Amino acid sequence: MPGSTSTTDQKVACIKAFRQITGLGLKEAKDAIELAMSGGVFLLPGKTAPSGCDAEIDVLNANGLMITGNANKVEFILRSLRANAKMAIDCEENNLAILIIDALDRFEDNRKK
Repeated sequence: MPGSTSTTDQKVACIKAFRQITGLGLKEAKDAIELAMSGGVFLLPGKTAPSGCDAEIDVLNANGLMITGNANKVEFILRSLRANAKMAIDCEENNLAILIIDALDRFEDNRKK
């Protein structure tokens, strides 16, 4: 439930974890987490999670967020697009959701070839 203590606690935990991993300031980390939680894409060009951040990565993953370096950008973008398709369905924008899902399916079919 938006605005609940549980949701707020999860968001704060994600922001703390994201700051620990990336070294970003509070505002930048907050903006990145809010964007990611809304289904947007936030990439860190050239960055990878430093060793010893497994607990922080687990916090983000448990909340449906993913930290990625350059090697996994495509996978990160695909996950974000799937989240956007889900949000479109939740908003009863079914035509938009169908377009996103069709584009993802075609892309993944081409990657398998």
